[in-house]
Amino acid sequence: MSRRLALSAVPLAALIGGVAGGLLVVDSSHRAVAEDPAQLVRTENATAASLENAFMRVADSVGPATVSIEVLGPRPRARARFPMDFFGDEDAAPTLPEGAEPEVVISGGSGLIIRDSGYILTNDHVVEGATSGKVQVRLADGQTYEGVVTRDRQSDLALVKIQPRHPLPTAPFADSDTLRVGQWAIAIGSPFGQQNSMTTGIVSALHRKTEIGSRRTARLYPSLIQTDAAINQGNSGGPLFNIRGEVIGVNVAIYSPTGTSAGIGFAIPANTARFVADQLIAKGKVTRGYLGMVPEDINDRDRKLLGDDATGVIVRQRTEGTPAAKAGIEPGDIITRFGEKPIAREHELREAIALTPPGRSVTITLLRGKEVKTIPVTLAEAPTQPLPPPTSPSVRTPTRGGGLTRFGLTARPVTAEESKGFSLLPGAGVRVTKVEPDSPAAEAGIAVGAILMSIGGTKISTPEAADAALNRVKSREPVLIRTLQKSGGSVVSSARTLTAP
Repeated sequence: MSRRLALSAVPLAALIGGVAGGLLVVDSSHRAVAEDPAQLVRTENATAASLENAFMRVADSVGPATVSIEVLGPRPRARARFPMDFFGDEDAAPTLPEGAEPEVVISGGSGLIIRDSGYILTNDHVVEGATSGKVQVRLADGQTYEGVVTRDRQSDLALVKIQPRHPLPTAPFADSDTLRVGQWAIAIGSPFGQQNSMTTGIVSALHRKTEIGSRRTARLYPSLIQTDAAINQGNSGGPLFNIRGEVIGVNVAIYSPTGTSAGIGFAIPANTARFVADQLIAKGKVTRGYLGMVPEDINDRDRKLLGDDATGVIVRQRTEGTPAAKAGIEPGDIITRFGEKPIAREHELREAIALTPPGRSVTITLLRGKEVKTIPVTLAEAPTQPLPPPTSPSVRTPTRGGGLTRFGLTARPVTAEESKGFSLLPGAGVRVTKVEPDSPAAEAGIAVGAILMSIGGTKISTPEAADAALNRVKSREPVLIRTLQKSGGSVVSSARTLTAP
């Protein structure tokens, strides 16, 4: 995977070419006055030269802190499809004595020196092919070192430690929370193996959420910086700088129909990168705070239920037995504050939770119905592997009715064995046995095997009760449905907002 960078707004004078005669400008008193064309050209040239000098200062000051990283491995017996960042030449491998195990570059990317003692930050996907746990690092001055890898797959970040013969140049980090769309973005890396290549662009968007990879190996990136700076294969793991030469992100991916720069690249924010790097250096692993719930931005269906002025994030799911469940946080709650931090978007809450040390207590402010609550909660340590998505067991002998059918659902009573497995009182809830495609229930994410616990605040104990409750919902009106689902051996409580057809 690779990324690119983007440019921020250019001073208007730098974009206007020399203009002959008849130019007007407005002075501080708002009067139109004639401008000397020669003076205007001199002003434009000075502005352009100043901007040019700023770019050159970035190249001179932090360019030496960027490195090229190569992952070595056995030479393939036949041509294979390599990762996107591959830039080695299989046919260029040296001829070795018969019986010797050949090694060639099988993948590679870029990196950034963050400590002068030899700590280098890069992407996890750049070094994941290093089965020996070692890679080759080439500094900007041409020196090469063997590096030892420490990885954090969840963030797609990794550290490479080398033993330099002298202190190395480094680059400072910016506060990526203060980034604005339109600011300058400068990428330095090794696209296609061309070390210390520099491109410029702007920050073109913030907080992009995406998932990359197949279902089994997919990585979730909850909040990425988007840039239009040219980033290509080999830029992965390299830095994205601002005009002051401060790191604002680590280039991680591109959107491209061709595999080369199409003007849309992504970078992991600097604050996330610094958090991960500091923990990998100090502990060799990353520990994150954990509550055991899934927050989501308020969608249009939720707003129909909550009102257009609703702010915060909705608790969509909550796993039983977790800190969120123990503290009494419920699916459907609207979280507006985490400690002293106001919460308006999902990524803000996720980042705040992850950056809070396990064992620390935090007060969460939330809205439940029309009541404002403050709930203390003690965070646990996030599991190394996230829980798998809820399963959808196949269950037959359904009972269906008008209200259920209207929303695309089929349900039956919960058996005694199921009640025990979900720790329910006898007669609580009904089991979903079928969800019609493209129905309101399917659109809201209700799955086969879920247990409907309440509809519009009314507790449900029979399919007939569920049918009646859904029949009472007027056309185009929203209704909140609470469900239970098994996921990875845990019971997950969810809140889904459905809109009646």
